[in-house]
Amino acid sequence: MTHKTLVPTLSSRQKMMATVVFLAIVCFAALWLGGLFPLLGGPVLAILIGASLAPLALKSGIVPYCQKISKYALLGSVVMLGLGMNISQVVSIGGSSIGFMVTTVTFALFASWFFSRLLGLHENTATLVGAGTCICGGSAIAAMSGIIHAKEEETAQALSTIFLFNIIAAVLFPLLGHLMGMESRVFGLWAGTAINDTSSVLAAAFSYGGDSGDVGTVVKMARTLMIFPLGIVIALRQRFYGQQAGSWKRALPLPAIGFALAIGIRVVVGDSGAPLWEWATTAGKWLMVLALAAIGLITHLGHIWHNGRRALAVGALTWAALSLFSLSLIHIFELGA
Repeated sequence: MTHKTLVPTLSSRQKMMATVVFLAIVCFAALWLGGLFPLLGGPVLAILIGASLAPLALKSGIVPYCQKISKYALLGSVVMLGLGMNISQVVSIGGSSIGFMVTTVTFALFASWFFSRLLGLHENTATLVGAGTCICGGSAIAAMSGIIHAKEEETAQALSTIFLFNIIAAVLFPLLGHLMGMESRVFGLWAGTAINDTSSVLAAAFSYGGDSGDVGTVVKMARTLMIFPLGIVIALRQRFYGQQAGSWKRALPLPAIGFALAIGIRVVVGDSGAPLWEWATTAGKWLMVLALAAIGLITHLGHIWHNGRRALAVGALTWAALSLFSLSLIHIFELGA
């Protein structure tokens, strides 16, 4: 006798419709609650509500659709926000923070290597966790996994680690910033250098208010471009040890490239497109909430815990060390003030 499932199989069209319904519920709930609890804000609440519904999203089979939507919504958000930014501010922030970013990224790489050796984490997983922590979360992990030929389970462990700390950072950083009385520009600099993934940087920085969102976005996009030099170093290391380096196609940081193109358009068009730039900023913030809601729906916390506790420990120690190191440099050299 054939076993029949009690849950009907959904077609692709039905799954897409279910995804739209899920995301609509999460986005509207996040924006409404964000008005009631401005300390957290809509972007942070979007990822939290999405994560709370992740088991339901997994059972309904809509996770692949959420993954696609999160990727393109985040890319669209970064481009729209880039169009809405003040060019002189972008140049000022980017130019003044380059040395700071190089220093913090280098520190994070050494911290990751040290903690990985201390806890005995496998080399490939250690490389992916280090890249995800020091540069740009999921994008860096995807890029490096292609270069080092990482196994699927190694990539999954690293991504799980980054996803978990993305959620924690999106909630914790704004609270700590307010507790320490940080100015918005200082907080944006800290978030842009110490939070792993672009999505959580945007969530934390725009929830904080003031110039924090613009500063955090510019710093994070500049930090994302460091995928290229890191990829070269990893590929050279592969060849030094007689291993073939994988494809570079996945090393393209699309959000950073899209942001750079948006800044280029803004320079060419200038202030004549002022109404368009205001609209772009609003659209960018809406797309950001959509991307965060989708990211929340694919972040199953139970699976993250079981996917690799040693990788989680290395990720936690590296991220904590990077956050404290970045904050120390900001205060010692009075950066962002």
